[in-house]
Amino acid sequence: MSLSTLHPNALYITLFNRGYPNQPDDFHWALYLHHNTQKGGIKYHVRNRGAGWTVDHGNTKGILKEALLVCLVQIARIPDGKERYVDEVFGSLDGTLNEGEITCRRGF
Repeated sequence: MSLSTLHPNALYITLFNRGYPNQPDDFHWALYLHHNTQKGGIKYHVRNRGAGWTVDHGNTKGILKEALLVCLVQIARIPDGKERYVDEVFGSLDGTLNEGEITCRRGF
C-alpha cells in the first residue's frame, strides 16, 4: 500500500498495536486526514506519557510507515474546501483533554 491508494480529502481512523507483550487487545488510535500523495496529510493524535494527555497533531507523509500500524479505515470524505473546518473542530478539543476520562479505548 502507498499514499497513492488513499483517497484525497478522506478521513481515516488509524489503529496501532501498543506493543506491550502479554497484553491482548491493547491498541492506540488516531485520526488521519489525507490530502494527497505529494503532501501526505495530518495525523490528529493525543498521547499520555504519565503526566496527562498532550496534543500530538502534525503533518505527515509517513502514516503508512509508522511503527506498529495495524490498519487505516476510511470513515468519511471531506468536501473540497472544508479541510480547514475539520482542523478547527479537532483543534477545538485540545484544551479540554484532561478534563474528562479519556483513555485509548474512549477518546475525545
